[in-house]
Amino acid sequence: MHCRKPALSKMKTVCSHGLPSGLSFSRCTTHFRIVTIAFAAILLSACGTADKAADTDQRTETAMAISDAARPISSNNQLDSKTPKLQIPNPPSPLATTDIKDFATPAEPEPEPLNITLATWRAERGHTESQLALGLAYSRGTPRVEKDMEQAKLWFELASLKGNSQAQYELGKLFYTGQGAAKDYFNAREWWMESALQGNLDAQQKLGYLYSEGLGVERDFDQAKRWYIKAAKQGHAEAQTLLGSLYHEGNRIPTDYAEAFKWYKLAAEQGHAHAQYTLATLYHDGRGTEVDYIQCAAWVDVALANGFDDEYEARANCRGQLDELSNRTATHLADVWKLRYSSTGI
Repeated sequence: MHCRKPALSKMKTVCSHGLPSGLSFSRCTTHFRIVTIAFAAILLSACGTADKAADTDQRTETAMAISDAARPISSNNQLDSKTPKLQIPNPPSPLATTDIKDFATPAEPEPEPLNITLATWRAERGHTESQLALGLAYSRGTPRVEKDMEQAKLWFELASLKGNSQAQYELGKLFYTGQGAAKDYFNAREWWMESALQGNLDAQQKLGYLYSEGLGVERDFDQAKRWYIKAAKQGHAEAQTLLGSLYHEGNRIPTDYAEAFKWYKLAAEQGHAHAQYTLATLYHDGRGTEVDYIQCAAWVDVALANGFDDEYEARANCRGQLDELSNRTATHLADVWKLRYSSTGI
């Protein structure tokens, strides 16, 4: 161990001088330990192998990179010129790992169960959100509360009188269906109007439906169109479908297949089965779009998978117009769209 000789020589030199004047034994001990650690570092630096030296250099570079990356950003929001640029590898192409299941809509988390005791205590003291929550719980029934439409109506009314738009919509539904109250289209329209004016999309769509059918109000397709458009432009799938139906059928408004196609397609892409099926008929007949039997066949399959139970004769006609490759293409599209455009209802 020839490398120890210079270090030992230095140690002997320090020790040969004895204790400095005024240095106690305990302080000398501490001093000696510090000197020992220092000489140990000298030994390691002198005796370390090439691998250890390389490892030390690597650790030093890493520490410097971390230190530089942590340097504050200057006042002009630009990084210091010495800040290292991190090399982030490019992600793999999505096409390399995409599977059909990747197109599925992620499931929404389950809501936490309502604490009925606490909600009742708050609702009795005028808490509007608790009144709404109790109304919903009683109208649907839960593991903790038995379904009771009269109780639902009571809590919905209390919240509605305070201007809660969701409670107003729910109360209108009770009058419309005759649950918890006598069927009353006029009262349904009144409460839905209050809710719709506050921006409730469901109420706007329902109000449009009342006008289109003349329920609780004089039939008025212009008013129906007005309320459908309000909700449809904000993404309400049922309103989009009904608006498409107005343009498709030409009920007291000019027929416009291009507009019908536009609104049906928007609703279909949100999973509305009726819109998906009607969209297929437009592709089959070339109304509002060019004839496309592949799209027709694919959308029919998607609509049927989403619960539309009226078998449309165009399905066979679409498939019959396609060769083997085109039929496989339509089937592939349908398999992807069944997951991407899962049903929201008919």
